[in-house]
Amino acid sequence: MMDRIRSSLGRKRRAQMLGGFIALQGFLNIFSVFTIIPERLELLREFLPESILYGSRSLVIVSGFFLVSLAINLSRRKKMAWIISMWFLLLSVFSNIFKALDIENMLLSISLLASLWTFRNDFTVKSDPHVFERLLYSAPIIVTLFFMYSMAGFYIFRNQMMPEFSIDLALQETLNLLLLQGNKIYSPNGRKASWFMESVIISSGTVILNMGFNIMRPYLLPEPSRGDIELAQEILRNSGHTNYSYFSLGGDKSYYFNEEYNSYIAYVTKQSIAISAGDPVGPPEQAEKTILGFMNMCEENGYIPVFNLTEEAYLEIYSKTGLRLLKSGEEAVITLQDWDISGKQKENIRRSHNRGVRLGWRLDYFEDRIEDLEIQDQIHGIADEWLEEKFGGEMGFMMGLTPIWGSNETLVTTVSDSYGKILAFMTWAPIYGKNGWIGDHIRKARDSPQGTMDYLLVSTFLEMKKRGYDTASLGLAPLHGVEVQGKRSLISLERGLKMVYDNFNNVYNYQQLYQFKEKYRPTWENRYIVFSRIRHFPRIVIALVSAHMPNLSFKEIRKLIPKKREE
Repeated sequence: MMDRIRSSLGRKRRAQMLGGFIALQGFLNIFSVFTIIPERLELLREFLPESILYGSRSLVIVSGFFLVSLAINLSRRKKMAWIISMWFLLLSVFSNIFKALDIENMLLSISLLASLWTFRNDFTVKSDPHVFERLLYSAPIIVTLFFMYSMAGFYIFRNQMMPEFSIDLALQETLNLLLLQGNKIYSPNGRKASWFMESVIISSGTVILNMGFNIMRPYLLPEPSRGDIELAQEILRNSGHTNYSYFSLGGDKSYYFNEEYNSYIAYVTKQSIAISAGDPVGPPEQAEKTILGFMNMCEENGYIPVFNLTEEAYLEIYSKTGLRLLKSGEEAVITLQDWDISGKQKENIRRSHNRGVRLGWRLDYFEDRIEDLEIQDQIHGIADEWLEEKFGGEMGFMMGLTPIWGSNETLVTTVSDSYGKILAFMTWAPIYGKNGWIGDHIRKARDSPQGTMDYLLVSTFLEMKKRGYDTASLGLAPLHGVEVQGKRSLISLERGLKMVYDNFNNVYNYQQLYQFKEKYRPTWENRYIVFSRIRHFPRIVIALVSAHMPNLSFKEIRKLIPKKREE
């Protein structure tokens, strides 16, 4: 598998070199129409009419423009870019000959054609296979609207253009503008007519760029089948060793399975980013093969792989593949059989727990779905109340997967006062390989007394300990413990994340979250985000936000605006 990765790097470099030469050929085509050798042109005029000579120049410009625009996707090893480049290089060969016997550009085009054909197996990255179905419907509509707009403009501004308006000339000029050849027939004589001509040129460029973007869109990976989901559930129950492995399930996930179908990586795609939901789920000895296979799958389909919330046990494998490691925070883990509330460091949570006992509070421990309608209504009311004030709505991807009314695989714990009113609740997902639980939803009522959450968590930990569980995780404290090692660049990623943690606490509450979890004196375990190149990081951040906050909207953003105080 490592040999395949190295071979892949060789293909990448060849594709990048060929992409550079294709871009060079495109620029040479565009500028060659201004450097025509008169003697060669006169020789062609003896055999070819002027219409072919001028038409060939236009085709050279068009092929040059497209070759330049295709170069980036060609360097990404896109199969579709390779196919279209072959056709435009072929067009470049003949148009350069008929333009003015441009033998130099013709030979360069032929050599690039031969190179692309020789290394055709390097270009295997797929584009969306349904794109032509969409273009089949959308392209005629877009082009028709473009022609209607152009023809209407030529007629409306007919008194500000020369020569006199005619449908034939207007159609020819519209076609010239669509192919980015500029205005060759009509000359605008007024400000409005000049604006119109510029708007048509901009519109034509927009039409071409829109079609090109759609053709090069990443391959849309298929939705998981019912069989895929059931297989993932089975592997999870047998080999779910990492703390976040339960969150690899969920309707937003797709699955990559290794060749043996006993290990998988769950992921979501956002634009051209494929984000894993944690480390591989499966036998530890299959982890390296699964990671490398996932990376290869991403490369073949035009995605940038990102591994999210990875544990330290897998860092050596990621490092061997040449990926970059960036600490994203620390996870609070309680070792239940060694945990209690004695000692000065836990005095505050001990006091809150003892106060709850005196007030007659009660912990309820639901290991199955809650069927009591009154309890359901109370839990639902607390959740809705919390969502009204929570920025971004309910979280997704690696959070929010456990049902608030419980199930036969998850856990719900609630704290009620002496009158039976639920003050707070928390849902828990299983950590199958560690005989433990990881917290998910944690909600309390607005009017709940101080110390409610401490009573809920302390009572839950003690009950889990009594039932023989080994581990309880309170989840991630984002960005905690991110430090700049040594004399790194002033604009290093670590320095940037630490600046966010230190200076934007009033927006993100990262420090309060850490302080809340630290009260229970957990063991802090490092978590990382793993990716390939720094230049991808801004896109990765946007993709992560999109995955974790699927309900983000302008309505949610308004929650960040401070409300006016009532007089």
